[in-house]
Amino acid sequence: MFNLIYRDGTRENAGRYETLEKASASTAFECGQAVALSGGKASEATGAVTPYGIVAADSPADEGTVVVLKVEHDMVFSVPSGATGLVKGDKCALAAGGKLGANGADGGATIVDVCGAAVEGDRVEVRFE
Repeated sequence: MFNLIYRDGTRENAGRYETLEKASASTAFECGQAVALSGGKASEATGAVTPYGIVAADSPADEGTVVVLKVEHDMVFSVPSGATGLVKGDKCALAAGGKLGANGADGGATIVDVCGAAVEGDRVEVRFE
């Protein structure tokens, strides 16, 4: 799952000035899950996309809405890697379950740092274009 760690140039201010929004939802979401908007409803974001937002709090399906942190280009998130051998500069698609998939030229997330041995499950830092 994605966790906002800083904004470019403001590492000490992460979490202070971000925009939280409500979106309509008919499924459950977990805190840190990347979401897209389709037809005005939130859905899990997967593939080579920039997500609309990151879920800010667990949201059961019967609630009808989900609170999301709107993704902006200067935000850097920490997330578990879904692939081995990722390096700084790789572009990755979003995989199901809140992880990054393998790298590829058309990925929506760019690796800005690798926090570990670059094996599956290690945390990486990403920025969305």
